[in-house]
Amino acid sequence: MDLSAFSDCSQIMLYTRQMGWNRKYWRLRFHPLTGYGMPYKDDDYYQVYMKNSCENFVFLVDHLQDVFEVKIGALELVVREEMNVEKMKPYVEWMNENLKQGVERMDIEALYCRNPIKCSSVNFKVDVLTGNGEEWLATETMKSIDPIRMDLRETHLSNLDMNQFLRSWKEGTSNGRIQEIRLPLKERVKWRTMLEGLDAELGDFRRTRKTFRFTNDNQLYQLHGGFDITRADGRMATIGHHGYNLSHEDNPWQQFEIEECARISRVWNLEESDEEEEIEKGGGQGYIEWIKRYRREEGRNIFMIVW
Repeated sequence: MDLSAFSDCSQIMLYTRQMGWNRKYWRLRFHPLTGYGMPYKDDDYYQVYMKNSCENFVFLVDHLQDVFEVKIGALELVVREEMNVEKMKPYVEWMNENLKQGVERMDIEALYCRNPIKCSSVNFKVDVLTGNGEEWLATETMKSIDPIRMDLRETHLSNLDMNQFLRSWKEGTSNGRIQEIRLPLKERVKWRTMLEGLDAELGDFRRTRKTFRFTNDNQLYQLHGGFDITRADGRMATIGHHGYNLSHEDNPWQQFEIEECARISRVWNLEESDEEEEIEKGGGQGYIEWIKRYRREEGRNIFMIVW
């Protein structure tokens, strides 16, 4: 069963998997009694109208689980601008009560949220966390849902937030299941800030240290450099820039990426300040402008692999 909540039209999708990936679907979509979301003849959802979307949504989910004896396989949270902490509270309480066995996948989409909506009081586990976390995703949330894999397009996490998360992981007090992380920070990565107190060791970027594949990616990546952190139980993780420290057949290592790895090495060894000038946004075209855009974006993107 797939759920999509937190939006103006909550949805439930029940399915049975037959041969291979063939599935039989039953879809329900909930609408408030405002005239919004009138059905069309080509809709593949059965339209349900009600006064209180949350209460009815939660009640019907429980009822369908009892009738069809299904487990919740995926949860999609579409957090729109009209949502706030109070409106989300009943959903979160229901999830905490009913998802104690965990959920295979959760996808977060924070759309047009003007005010921060942090939700750190979850106490269920998620195997795979994807989407656009932004303000919804706090370090405490990352700890409590204890994912195996995180693959996010946007977050509001800072270097200090990641330091707190990594420190907890290193000490063995949280996130023992984590295997892969790919996400951007809200700011440029500063490794000495993020890795302070973690006894991290910088790998040699001048050689290929490892080759590996991410779970959802068929590319064979080559690892150049990156920082190694050892957990209290002896497991080791490597963290680095997704763009600068990784290359593959379709995206070979380029000279400016090698130069950036050399700069990171000098900063780490206190041979150079980390107060790099911010890269100005340019509206021009051509290779130089492309490099500027690439450096500006890749300066925020990180990965982490637990070996």
